Amino acid sequence: MPSEEEEKKQKTADELDQLYQGLRVMLPGVQVMFGFLLAAVFAQGFAKTTDPQRTAFYIALVSVAVSAIMLMAPSVHHRMLFPHEDPKALLRRASRYMLIGTLFVGIALTSGIYMVLDYLFEPALAIATSAAVAVTLVAVWYLAPVLHRSGAVRHSSKR
Repeated sequence: MPSEEEEKKQKTADELDQLYQGLRVMLPGVQVMFGFLLAAVFAQGFAKTTDPQRTAFYIALVSVAVSAIMLMAPSVHHRMLFPHEDPKALLRRASRYMLIGTLFVGIALTSGIYMVLDYLFEPALAIATSAAVAVTLVAVWYLAPVLHRSGAVRHSSKR
């Protein structure tokens, strides 16, 4: 039977594995978004973009780059510090980087939506839709887990 200390170490290792699995799911999407943004500059219609559209593009491009940096940081830290660092400290730092990375993914998504919709339609539609995307993103990615953890939202364990 494992000791309490071994169980804690195993729990931390499992949590790190789950975090890395989440990063493996997120990173390809971030990389694809980054590739599309880089390629957009060379598209024929890009020269016709307005100042607000180019500003949104700039925000999206920088945000997706920052998100990639943040989402890759846990793996880099793991490679450089493992097995010498306390796994719990690594897990805490990796979780912070992942949350910051998702924040910048959200900013990139919202800015990208605004830019495309402003290019294709009226500015009011672009603003309303990108605001709705931002609200949905905050509600689903951040508010729902906080409410669930606080006990404000009860989920039945019965299926």
